Amino acid sequence: MAACLVSTLCMEVGKDHNDSPPLLCILVPFRDGCGWQGKGRTAQLDHFVHNMTAWLQARGHNNFRFVVAEQSQKGLFNKGILFNLGALKAFSMGCEHLVFHDVDQLPTHPQNDYRYTGEPLHMCVWTTQNRPKSLTQPHVGGAVMMSRYDYVQVNGFSNRYWR
Repeated sequence: MAACLVSTLCMEVGKDHNDSPPLLCILVPFRDGCGWQGKGRTAQLDHFVHNMTAWLQARGHNNFRFVVAEQSQKGLFNKGILFNLGALKAFSMGCEHLVFHDVDQLPTHPQNDYRYTGEPLHMCVWTTQNRPKSLTQPHVGGAVMMSRYDYVQVNGFSNRYWR
């Protein structure tokens, strides 16, 4: 089993108020320097946090956090367990809305405002990484939003989600 570390990049923009919207947490599974797909991920994470902070602030978000779940460089990348560990950390911070987000995906469509709509949402139809994907394509990844309640109901991600 590869070692995992969960850290929090607290982007405390504005102040928490009783009337503020529920806390939004962006969960990012992460590993740098391992394999062809893992090279340069630290720089990519810095770029992601910078751009996502600007994107969220431009859409009126003032109560959000980034949770980065990092795996050691040994073994296969276990995205499922990293998302699950990140969710536990997010819940301990009081997070109610989760976005499970790949570090190499940035939103490009202006309507992608990261506001919870009342049901899980695949947010990665238009991104910086790929050309537009068909809405019927049998793949959910890149960025998926759900509530804490939704996450608990589906029992999280499979811990057997290796890449």
